[in-house]
Amino acid sequence: MVVQVEEIKKLVYLFGFSTRKSKSIDNLFNIVKEQTKDAKITVVLIHDGVIGTSKKGVMPTSLNLLLNLPIPA
Repeated sequence: MVVQVEEIKKLVYLFGFSTRKSKSIDNLFNIVKEQTKDAKITVVLIHDGVIGTSKKGVMPTSLNLLLNLPIPA
């Protein structure tokens, strides 16, 4: 019996993050940027919601890079 395995190319990342720990966003960016070539990616960012942990209007560089990846909306 021959079984064909269909490769699934859809990924959803549910990612909880804190702007106080931008290293975790760096790690997510490095993972996702490698997969945008071969799969349909969806990233759901769940912020920690702690008031006063970030400066208004300032976005960490790693988050900006992640949001500007070529992921279709």
